[in-house]
Amino acid sequence: MRADTGPVTLIDASELVQFDSSALALLLTLVRNMKERNGTLQISGLPERAKTLAYVYGVGELLPI
Repeated sequence: MRADTGPVTLIDASELVQFDSSALALLLTLVRNMKERNGTLQISGLPERAKTLAYVYGVGELLPI
């Protein structure tokens, strides 16, 4: 028997040209909201600069990238 995994939301971040702490906070809020709904957030195409910023802030492990 397969358990219902809840909603899955995919964000294509490949078009991001600017990424700062407010964008990072928004993504982390989305991750939290999806977990509260037993869902999953997937982020694809996140630019390397954005990934680096997330790790500098110490939250890179929290993002599903």
